[in-house]
Amino acid sequence: MKNIDHLPAEEKQHFILCDCGHYVDMRDLSQVFSHLHAAMPQPQWSHSVKVGEAKAYTKTGRQLGLN
Repeated sequence: MKNIDHLPAEEKQHFILCDCGHYVDMRDLSQVFSHLHAAMPQPQWSHSVKVGEAKAYTKTGRQLGLN
């Protein structure tokens, strides 16, 4: 949305101006995600398992076998 002047004040508080010049309704995650103009970095870790490894680690760094 290019302009939010027609909206009541209660509605305007839910919008943020994106770098591209459009207003984004922060209550609608699909709008928020569509305005992520930069590529999101891929995490190296997924919970306690390193991506690509079938192993888990304790908080102290000790390796656990999953099989």
